[in-house]
Amino acid sequence: MPLRELSTVALYEAGSALRRWELWLPYVFSATLGLFMVSRGFDAFGGAAAQRFFVLGWIPFSTVTAASLGTITVVLGLSHQSLRYWLSLPLSVRQVVAVKLVMGVTMGLLVAAATLVFAAVGILRSAALISFETALVLLLLTFATSGLLAALSIVVRDITKMSILTILTSAIL
Repeated sequence: MPLRELSTVALYEAGSALRRWELWLPYVFSATLGLFMVSRGFDAFGGAAAQRFFVLGWIPFSTVTAASLGTITVVLGLSHQSLRYWLSLPLSVRQVVAVKLVMGVTMGLLVAAATLVFAAVGILRSAALISFETALVLLLLTFATSGLLAALSIVVRDITKMSILTILTSAIL
């Protein structure tokens, strides 16, 4: 297994996800705006405990949504893109697909980091939320989301059905 080539291509895909701001910036904006607006409502009507409860649920929800968007983008890209270049690399087809899914995971992590920092600094005003355990949970959540949707995309080819699966995945996870 060519580990050096695999890591080079994976780093390229992670960088590609960061450069595609037109995909992740709207989700960062909508996730932080939704977090701000609704958490202020929970604070006014339910108090600080209700606000904290909502914030702790909103961060994984926005993470799953962004990872789903990234994974669907990758799945559509693999379906409609010429694969000759990717298959010319010294990697197996399974490795190429896994490397392409790095983009979905990167987008999920980017939105997770943005909403986590905004929630900790801007809303809760406590850095206690930012910890190794929280980061590990969000990382595993993005891997699970991307893996689940990639596995389901083999069976489901319609983008409308994939959107419904994304909503169901967000609700379940």
